[in-house]
Amino acid sequence: MTRRSGPLFHVALPEDWDEALRSGRYVMSTRGQTVAEVGFAHLAYEHQCAGVLERYYADRPDALVLLVDPTLLVDAVKDEASVEGGEAFPHLYGALPIHAVIAQMEACDMR
Repeated sequence: MTRRSGPLFHVALPEDWDEALRSGRYVMSTRGQTVAEVGFAHLAYEHQCAGVLERYYADRPDALVLLVDPTLLVDAVKDEASVEGGEAFPHLYGALPIHAVIAQMEACDMR
């Protein structure tokens, strides 16, 4: 099931985001893997974002949180379990369009 209301989040390494801004395309799925390799881009809901930072980017305090407007995404977004029976995360079945990133933050908290 896809939820389209509210923002989505994607954690990016600064060097990957800088390359996307230079090239005009953000092709990373997750840390060290592209959408072509994985098949989709990993996204998160606000309540999941801090956990993603803690689990996968604790050694990279410079990691960026990209705030994504789901209404600007063309490719399908599907909620899928991270592991069998696990919590469902949004997966974007395509590259993340740069114009869909409406803010770049250092943390997940929107307040």
